[in-house]
This record gives sequence, structure tokens and C-alpha cells, in this order.
Amino acid sequence: MLIFGSGLSPGYAFDSDEIRSGCAGGITGGSAGLTLSRDGHLWRWQRSRAGAAVEQGPLIGTDVDAAMRLFERARLGEFNLIEYRESGNMTCWVDLSENGAMHGVYWSDRSAAPALAIGLFDKMRELQRNLTSTSSTRQ
Repeated sequence: MLIFGSGLSPGYAFDSDEIRSGCAGGITGGSAGLTLSRDGHLWRWQRSRAGAAVEQGPLIGTDVDAAMRLFERARLGEFNLIEYRESGNMTCWVDLSENGAMHGVYWSDRSAAPALAIGLFDKMRELQRNLTSTSSTRQ
């Protein structure tokens, strides 16, 4: 469930386990990204400018196995122990909310960011491409 938040990433209720990724900044301070629920639902979200309401797009698709792999990858890699928060004009991130707690890793220089965070970020985008191409071939 998306709610308005004050940080870089959109605010979220912590009533479900989710992995979120996105980027924000630039002239408007807008942001956009993806939310993956533990049950495999992948959603796109965006905020048109800093302080604007978060708009959740339609469901991109569902892949329970991919969600299970990403949550396991985060757990095994001890994502919640990474202490890395670098921001800049354009900042990207991965947030993990699990069991009512949230932990995020934020970066502006991709080459300096922790490999696990970049890997999760890239896997979210790959899942988006895969689900988008799968749904477009069904039409």
C-alpha cells in the first residue's frame, strides 16, 4: 500500500513485505520505480515532482517464483545490514520492508554502490521487462 512519505523513496505502509526500487531527483524532484510484493505482484509507481502524491500504475504482472528468489537473495546477502546512503542530484535506491521493518540503500554513483543493492535493483527492472513482454505477447 502506497502512502505519502517525506523521504526520497515514496512513503509506504509497512503492513506487507515488499521490495521497492526507484530513482528521484533532477529539476522537478520527481521519482519513479517498482514495487514487488512477496506474493509476486509487480507494480510501477511514480511521483511527478517532489512532494506530489505517489501514483501507482496498473499491475505489471505476477511472478511468485521471482519474488521468492529476490527476497531470498536479500536475506542471504544480509541486505538489512548494509549501511550505505549516498545521495546526489539523481539518487536511486532499493528498500526492503519485511516483518514490519524497513531498510534502504541509496546511491547516486552506481559504480560505488554495494553490489547486492545494484543486483536487486537490476533484477527488479529485468522482472519488469520480462512481465511486460509476456503480457504483450498474450494480447
